[in-house]
Amino acid sequence: MSKLYSVLDYFRRSVIHWNLGLLLAVLAGLTMGDSSGSVLAARQFEAKVKRSDREQAGLVGPVRRIHISVRQLVESCGNRTEGDIFISHSLDFDASGRQIEQATYLGENIPDTKVTSKYDEKGNEVEHAFYVHDAITESWTATYDEKGRVIERVFLRSGAFRWTYSPNGRKGTCTRIRVEQFSAR
Repeated sequence: MSKLYSVLDYFRRSVIHWNLGLLLAVLAGLTMGDSSGSVLAARQFEAKVKRSDREQAGLVGPVRRIHISVRQLVESCGNRTEGDIFISHSLDFDASGRQIEQATYLGENIPDTKVTSKYDEKGNEVEHAFYVHDAITESWTATYDEKGRVIERVFLRSGAFRWTYSPNGRKGTCTRIRVEQFSAR
């Protein structure tokens, strides 16, 4: 049960869309009691040790995909049977354990939301995209300096931002570049 809760907690923390919250509430209500103490301990551990997305989800080994489906429970004449899937969720990881896709589907295979990420050879997230019903709604690309700090992030809809850093490594200024000032990549 603790591994299931760990995966569910990871889903709860990492998704943007409300459907996942509903899925987790349903699953948590069906499978778990109050475990807020274990959540706190897990967060404290994560703060001390940098782990991959896959490890943070409580998964061990070369797991590449998690898929959870929630079905309706149909009761008729005192008999309970599984009905249709009303929501499902999947997480995909790359070989290094970084999350590369997270998707929620309504029914059997009707796309609801999807978040994708791409990483460079140093493990920095360089592309991030959010889709609703297979249409892209927002995305960004990022550029990093030699120390792995974000120096520019270009958004599909809202332009670009550039960061500078002081000599001691702290973030200095963040400048918004208007959409007309840059060309899309």
